[in-house]
Amino acid sequence: MSLPSPAVPPAADRAPSPSPGPAATASAASQPAQATTAAPPDPVVVTPEGEGHSPPPEATTYRARRRPGLTAPGVAVLTTASSLLFALLSTLVTGGLGWLFGIPFVVANAYCAWEVRPADRRAAVVAPPLTLLLATVVSTLLADGWGGPAQLVVSVVSALVNAAPMLVVAETAVVAALVVRHLRSRRS
Repeated sequence: MSLPSPAVPPAADRAPSPSPGPAATASAASQPAQATTAAPPDPVVVTPEGEGHSPPPEATTYRARRRPGLTAPGVAVLTTASSLLFALLSTLVTGGLGWLFGIPFVVANAYCAWEVRPADRRAAVVAPPLTLLLATVVSTLLADGWGGPAQLVVSVVSALVNAAPMLVVAETAVVAALVVRHLRSRRS
């Protein structure tokens, strides 16, 4: 079975098109080209029977795109910067790592756990102990000075033991934020 061909006259039957003169081509080149764009097609909903139809405008829903979130390096930079800043402030004000360091430490780590990308969740869990260690070393060096490696190790271990409750609270906040995010993502 052959399909009918479109009704186009053969080339011999067509009238030759007049060729524009040199003045016409110069004026055509100076005018901007008229771009024709087709309107985007209406959204089509396919029913189970395979029939497509356009939905009414109020039935069309658009989902907001969620931003990707913090990457692992972003978590490291944010937790380290905030921990060092508040460790310096706490050491200068109180002489060690106190509540002036602990509250921002917990808040920064919980925020990072809430905003981290799903692929980089491990970074949010690993960040609190590492940043606490770094903040403790900096705080100990500022408070006690350099008394040799043995004194530094003893002072850092002692400060880490005193800061352990902050680490437990921060890790609990991180795990809670990650669990809530996971449960919310399973619902939607």
